[in-house]
Amino acid sequence: MVTPSATLVRGCLKAVLFFCVAQFAATAAVASATPVVKIGVTTKGNEQETMQRWPAMAAYLEEQIPARRFRIVPLDFDQVNKAVASSKIDFLLANPAAFVEMEGKYHVAAMLTLKRQVAGDIALARFAAAVIVRAERKDIRDYSDLKGKRFAAVNKNSFGGWAMAWRQMKLNDIDPFTDLAAVKFLGSHEAVVQAVLSGKADAGTLRTGILEDMVEDDGIDLSQLYVLPEEGNFEHPPIELSVLHSTAYYPEWPIASLPHTDRGLVKQVTRALLRMTPQDPAAKAVEIVGWGPPTSYLPVHALMQDLKLAQYQHYGEVSLLEAARQHWRWVLSVAVLLTLLLVVVVYISYLNRLNRETNRSLQDEIRQKAIAEQELKARNQHVQESEQRLTAILENILEAVITIDPRGRIETFNHAAENIFGYRQDEVLGESVSMLMPPSDAERHNSYVDNYLQSGTAKIIGIGRESEGRRSNGDVFPLELAVSEVAVQGQRMFVGIMRDLTEKKTLEARQRQVEKLEAV
Repeated sequence: MVTPSATLVRGCLKAVLFFCVAQFAATAAVASATPVVKIGVTTKGNEQETMQRWPAMAAYLEEQIPARRFRIVPLDFDQVNKAVASSKIDFLLANPAAFVEMEGKYHVAAMLTLKRQVAGDIALARFAAAVIVRAERKDIRDYSDLKGKRFAAVNKNSFGGWAMAWRQMKLNDIDPFTDLAAVKFLGSHEAVVQAVLSGKADAGTLRTGILEDMVEDDGIDLSQLYVLPEEGNFEHPPIELSVLHSTAYYPEWPIASLPHTDRGLVKQVTRALLRMTPQDPAAKAVEIVGWGPPTSYLPVHALMQDLKLAQYQHYGEVSLLEAARQHWRWVLSVAVLLTLLLVVVVYISYLNRLNRETNRSLQDEIRQKAIAEQELKARNQHVQESEQRLTAILENILEAVITIDPRGRIETFNHAAENIFGYRQDEVLGESVSMLMPPSDAERHNSYVDNYLQSGTAKIIGIGRESEGRRSNGDVFPLELAVSEVAVQGQRMFVGIMRDLTEKKTLEARQRQVEKLEAV
């Protein structure tokens, strides 16, 4: 027999169950209607590790931007290009080389650069690579000793785990593919260290900071390893890295937006990541201390140009088809001239059979035409040299560009340079480039140029740095400068590529003020 109290209990249970089901359905409906934002993260060969660490960043963004859901999409090096090309992701976190390639191919835009804590309270947005050997290998103490040795690296597409060391070897006149006994890619930084320690490789390379982490996390005895010193023509950034390194420093990984990504969402994500602190669980999970304004990736462009990677694989080369397209008028002229010359030769042969005197006259005409042809070829060669010079300059243009000759005189001064410095082109051509520098730099400029031409020792060529410029009104302002040297038909020239940092410095100052206010 069912009592009234039992009936009442069953009714209450049904009501509660109905309410829970309704709430679950409503929550699921809201979740399914919330847009999913996909963040592609390169895995560096370890997808499992990526999915253990980076979902915390997605969770952080969902807390900061409740109207969106965020999901991490792990990508191997070979999957990045396809994911960006097909717009399957909205944001990309990749190594600097992969970012520069995607920037050139698909116009992805760097939003922020991550910062890592390298020593004490120092947080940097740049890193280098370490080339390691066993400490007992006294026969390997600098880059020249690597010749004929077995070398281990992470991945052929790894920036800190291969490209940095490759370029540093090239700066020391070593071609790793011909001068080394073998180059093997082992898939991870840890595998490289183990290969060197076990003797399976004579030397190896990995990004800075990994060794120190392995000492703390894996118990690696650092005294068993020796890190080659940095060698090559590079000027260090203002803050020295305290970790062991063997190469120049390059900007850290950026997070970039794709062209299809909503601009409003880009601003929301940027603001949210700038608010991240080292104490946030997401920062701890991915072992960073936060994010900062996007660093200049000019040094990465310079490396990729030097190694002819990605979009720079044909850098400095001009194909026969491209040469014909650029100089089609001259090609047509030569073809017409050759046709006419053939007709003249046939005509002269005919006249030669008729009259010896006429033949002598026609031979004179042929000689005159040959002279005219040589003069035409000489003019054509001059035009080709001018085209090559212009191509060399244009291919180095990223921002504002100025070219100077070995005596420091300005040869070209583009429109962007006019806007930055306040001079018209006709006011600076033929003048010393020191007129664009603060007095203190201008006084030292000529000695720097003379020293480089005499000794070949470069201080700024091949890598960007922050410097100062002087406008036509005398104002001194911060700028980012990268200098390259090019040679066209045996003539040397220097190409300076620069960007006005006034707005960036102002933004950084404001950000520091905001951080100070938030810290109070």
